[in-house]
Amino acid sequence: MKAKGHVKKHAGSHKHHKTAKHNPVVPPAASAPGAFVDPGASLAVAAAHVHAVKKHPHHAKASKWSPLADVACCAAEALAASARLAGRAVSDADVLALYWLTATGPDEGATLEATIEAAGVFGLGGARLAAARPASALGTGTVLGVDLTERHALTVDRHGVWTWGAWRPASCGLLEAADEAWELTWQ
Repeated sequence: MKAKGHVKKHAGSHKHHKTAKHNPVVPPAASAPGAFVDPGASLAVAAAHVHAVKKHPHHAKASKWSPLADVACCAAEALAASARLAGRAVSDADVLALYWLTATGPDEGATLEATIEAAGVFGLGGARLAAARPASALGTGTVLGVDLTERHALTVDRHGVWTWGAWRPASCGLLEAADEAWELTWQ
């Protein structure tokens, strides 16, 4: 019987040998054949060649939650709640139709701006979006964008909000998380 750990398969191998990345900083002078390079100069050369990279502009994040469970259509659901509060009839099928005008996949979500634009062009159920503008004050039917764990949209109703398929009191803390507010006028 052979001793454990000394079989031919493992003899002499080092499990993590050469798995660490090694990217030494090489000064430009080292690229010339036969050039002498001061070993201490590599850090100074590397520090002299640091470049600031411009950050990519921030894009609006899509809102992603839905009581319809199969798709991330909270922005469309928030617009539907606003239209319902204005006395318009909007079905779940109308909400899904609006969602599919703004997204290409079930988990993609849609921004409030894209959803408002689609509702302005195509309507929502039998309702037509007559006007949409940034809200200066919160009132019934105002649609909010909030940044929770993921982007989410909800609708203000008197002393609370319509969100996650139910009415919740204003004390739930969602109003404080709002960073986007839209006043919508429905016809």
